[in-house]
Amino acid sequence: MTGCVSYFLCLLLFLFLSSSNTLSSPSASYPLCHSDESSALLQFKHSFSIDNSSYDFCGPPKTDSWENGTNCCKWSGVTGSAIPSDLGKLVHLERLEIRSSYFSGHMPPEISYLSKLDSLILDSDLRLETSTMKRIVTNLTNLKELTLYGVDMSSVHGPHSLTNLSSLTSLSLESCLLQGNFQDTFFYRTNLKSLDLSDNENLTGFLPKSNWSSSLEYLSLSFTNFSIDFPHLTKSMKSLNTLYLPRCKILGWNPTLLSNLTQITTLDLSYNNLGGQIPWSSWNLNKLIALDLSSNNFSGQLPQMYSYNLSKSQPVVEPLPLNLEYLGLEDNLLNGTIPHWLYFLRSLSGLRLRGNNFTGCIQEFQSYSLFELDISNNKLQGPIPRSLFQQVNLVYLDLSSNNLSGVVELYEFSKLTNIEFLNLSFNILSLSRSKIFLNHTLPNINQLSLSSCNIKEFPYSIRASENLNTLELSFNQIEGNIPNWLWNVSKDSLQYLSLSHNFLTGIQQLPWKSLRYLDLRSNLLQGSLPISPPSTSTFLVSNNQLSGEIPSFVCNLNSIEILDLSNNSMSGKIPPCLGNFSDSLSVLNLGMNKLHGMIPLSFERGNSLRNLNLNGNQLEGSLSQSLLNCKNSEAPQPSQAKNLEQKNEFDFWKVAAMGYACGLVFGISMGYVLLSKEMLVVMIRRRVGGERWNRVLRRFQG
Repeated sequence: MTGCVSYFLCLLLFLFLSSSNTLSSPSASYPLCHSDESSALLQFKHSFSIDNSSYDFCGPPKTDSWENGTNCCKWSGVTGSAIPSDLGKLVHLERLEIRSSYFSGHMPPEISYLSKLDSLILDSDLRLETSTMKRIVTNLTNLKELTLYGVDMSSVHGPHSLTNLSSLTSLSLESCLLQGNFQDTFFYRTNLKSLDLSDNENLTGFLPKSNWSSSLEYLSLSFTNFSIDFPHLTKSMKSLNTLYLPRCKILGWNPTLLSNLTQITTLDLSYNNLGGQIPWSSWNLNKLIALDLSSNNFSGQLPQMYSYNLSKSQPVVEPLPLNLEYLGLEDNLLNGTIPHWLYFLRSLSGLRLRGNNFTGCIQEFQSYSLFELDISNNKLQGPIPRSLFQQVNLVYLDLSSNNLSGVVELYEFSKLTNIEFLNLSFNILSLSRSKIFLNHTLPNINQLSLSSCNIKEFPYSIRASENLNTLELSFNQIEGNIPNWLWNVSKDSLQYLSLSHNFLTGIQQLPWKSLRYLDLRSNLLQGSLPISPPSTSTFLVSNNQLSGEIPSFVCNLNSIEILDLSNNSMSGKIPPCLGNFSDSLSVLNLGMNKLHGMIPLSFERGNSLRNLNLNGNQLEGSLSQSLLNCKNSEAPQPSQAKNLEQKNEFDFWKVAAMGYACGLVFGISMGYVLLSKEMLVVMIRRRVGGERWNRVLRRFQG
């Protein structure tokens, strides 16, 4: 009977949430509009013109109220989403779950009226105030499960108030902007089974040294400021099956103690600067299905085969079970060959060994369960194994920056029908296209990187791709004009296009509406400057044969951060807008052209320039005092190199930019300051980079 009542109440809740007329009241406050939403609406408003002659008949347009800096949920014709206050009338509700919603504004205090709730799950952009939190803690005493993913709790004074919810068995406050100290007494609860406080970087705390909850099975403190006493953790939490501790303060690290966690199935200790050799032989983690030790300083070799089961013709590896599904060891100091037993793991779906010093050849995989494979930035050699082309579930494949060799037919990769990310750049491979396989495509490809692959033409396999985001074909042998069929590829989705260091002679158009990064450096481009869309943040076209004046369209690049037109034959005067047309322009390189005239006065006003190069032209005038004082200059620090983006993408970044030498007057050739690739990566990725690839490891979080 209880189940039927619960079902009825959930249905009733759905009907409530589906009717804004029923749930909203005249006194209800408007939810706060997100800045990106208001910006999108304003762009939509400016995309059409208003016919003033129709005012008398139709009335003023609704867009008259659409003004920047105001709450777009109050604009005429716009309705914001908020959880209605009438929700509090469902006093018999036992479970409230709202996932992946776009609700915003303050969490209604009426939720605290739902005194019979035993499960509250909210995944939204709501804001939780201290007063509402106190009501929830006081009234919802039956709560067993509380999940507030992405809810803004930054104003809640001390998360220790949660300790009053004595019935909780599961608490998840991931990405809630929690601050302050989390009381260790919370870990004393005998009925607590799951605790997730991850992605709260300002949350501090210590794990207790005794009186642990013996029932705790799931613990995630990822990307918090917790201090972890590792010996006490492994001694006290023997019921744990899932442990996430990336980027925590791990004290008393001793890898042999992991053998105490005999029930562990998922273990993540990435981003902790842990070092030494991994004591594989001392572990006995028979239930382990996911292990991530990435971004540490582990050294040595992976264990080779321990024994071999002749009856089943398969290896037996003691520290890692054959049913292991995910292994992440990227960005460490490991060396030697990839051991044979790795190729025999029958359930392996994710393998990340990037950024180590592995040598030897890639062997044939004996199973076809791979979902993600990243072995880039090593010293591997030999051909690509044939078994990779049979991994029908493969979504992510990165073999870049190795010494792999051989001739590979592009059509082979079309067998990977689910592939979304493919990177073969910077090997010794030669990719060819057989005319008898022209119909093969990569329909789901999102990022394709084939730099330095001896390609002589654009890969025809992307012609049907609608969701391509990144296309890297630099350092190849592509010549002539860009083919017409390419203009129709992913017009709405392509953001990153790198065609540098080829032999391209002409480019008729750039139709990609969302393009943010465009690299056409070191080609044979002739004629006028190609017109890049307004969305572009990085535009590189140096070392070509472009001529004519700098066109006025550059003044429409409102998001530009880096603009490099150097080493061409551009003539005429510098457009006045270049001094201050973009609030974000940091690097401007017009050096080694045929520009003449006065330096625009706009350079004397405030701007964001950090690097400016105008040498090698016939320009007159002097730099403004604000530039001469090196006000905005920022020298890259050598120590930045270690933990930034992988070298294969920007190995050849060496943009020469004239420094802000005090007293500098143009017309005099001065020295150069090299803008390091690391600084460029930071600037580009801040605007272009997109989301980092979701690891397979996430699939094991429950």
